[in-house]
Amino acid sequence: MFIKVNESRYCSWSNLTVEEVFSCPTTKAGVEVRKRRKNCEALANIQNCTEPRKFLYHCVLNELRTSLVEVCAPLFVINGMLMCTTLIAFTF
Repeated sequence: MFIKVNESRYCSWSNLTVEEVFSCPTTKAGVEVRKRRKNCEALANIQNCTEPRKFLYHCVLNELRTSLVEVCAPLFVINGMLMCTTLIAFTF
């Protein structure tokens, strides 16, 4: 599985962290619990996809919109706004 962070880039480090989940957190406290459990900080300083401070926890729909995934992935500016990237999973 490869995690594509836009049309031309993917972050192989994110592949190590992809996990299908039943739901995404809906409160700030819930996000903090999941962030601690996912522990993206452990990979942030060794991954080479982005600056360490931009390698963050995300909970998003998969490409087919059939399930949710938690993943550590880069944060990018999209359309002038700072937001989570769109993640597309590929299986070969």
